[in-house]
Amino acid sequence: MRSQNPLPPLVPRVFRKRLSAQRLAEISLVHHVNLDALMKGEDTALLNYAASVLTWRNVAHRLGVGEAEIAPQLELVESLLRRFAAHGKVMLDAADYKRARDGVIVMDQIAAEADMATAAWAAERSSAELRRRLSAIQRS
Repeated sequence: MRSQNPLPPLVPRVFRKRLSAQRLAEISLVHHVNLDALMKGEDTALLNYAASVLTWRNVAHRLGVGEAEIAPQLELVESLLRRFAAHGKVMLDAADYKRARDGVIVMDQIAAEADMATAAWAAERSSAELRRRLSAIQRS
């Protein structure tokens, strides 16, 4: 079953410009760099990773692909953000790292299905969503 899209597309998806192979390679590189930095405990990497997960979750929802596969990444982001709020540092154990590594593969696969307009829409939406999530965690 396909997801309900919050905004109807202006142009049928088949006619929308897909992300180029070069852009997909750049996106994958960013995902891997963020994963490495996350494992090293860099706090900015947590925000970058969270933004990526939210972006590709939004793309998955909008296109109706990969939603079940991205869901564990969203749970991981929530857990990592709560731990960071409680302890003031990024804390990953081996299981978290494996889930995050699997998530990089999932995000790359979702990116391969995306068109430029949907990816841009999702990135914009994820920034606002990340700010809301961080505010909610800080208040709790």
